[in-house]
Amino acid sequence: SIPWTPTQNGEIPIRAKVSASGDPKPSNDISPSFTVNVQKEGVLGIQIGDGTETGYIPFSYYNSNSFVQTIYYEDEIKESMGIIDRIVYFNSFKSLAVGARPIKIYMSITDKDGLGAGWDIEEAMLVFDGTYEFPTGENDCIIQLQKVFPYSGGNLLITTVRPMDRYYGMYDRFFFSKSEDHSERTRFFRDDKAEFNYEQEGTTSGDYPNILLLTNTNVGKVKGIISDEDGALD
Repeated sequence: SIPWTPTQNGEIPIRAKVSASGDPKPSNDISPSFTVNVQKEGVLGIQIGDGTETGYIPFSYYNSNSFVQTIYYEDEIKESMGIIDRIVYFNSFKSLAVGARPIKIYMSITDKDGLGAGWDIEEAMLVFDGTYEFPTGENDCIIQLQKVFPYSGGNLLITTVRPMDRYYGMYDRFFFSKSEDHSERTRFFRDDKAEFNYEQEGTTSGDYPNILLLTNTNVGKVKGIISDEDGALD
């Protein structure tokens, strides 16, 4: 390994160069460029899922609209207590001009272990409501949340919505993983004509989108005693 400490945040292209005396072919000494995304101090990245198959979750561009709920479990998120301000999905798009398409993302904490009994209809926080342009090829798609989500433990439910849209792309997909222990961690609906509502039954699956949660762990804590004029409160 080669020790290296970057001096700036953001995407940085790096490459390797090998030098040897008497090299008969110096033109092949430099490797292709590789881009790393450097986070600022205090940002913790937790990736859940590393599957190599592609499909239509968290968003289906094979259909005109989609609605997906997925549970990410507390033991998968580990010790990433803090403020989730960005998430990353991993796409594989073959279309050349997808453009900025409307999406919505909700987050909430759930005590459910699966979604076999139906949709989770508890109140959730709308953390993104706008357009996002998923680029062509295979990419780490960083979505900056418009409203940060404080995470302090529990199972994280992420709801991803693609509102009714005319764009269609059969080969525009996302990388996902398969769960052996949680066969109903995802429930999804997708259709070309009917718009989603909670009366739609949907389909359950153990598949879940690969995701990277970017959490700011530099958060303060408050410690003290709450009291009134009669003294400390229980």
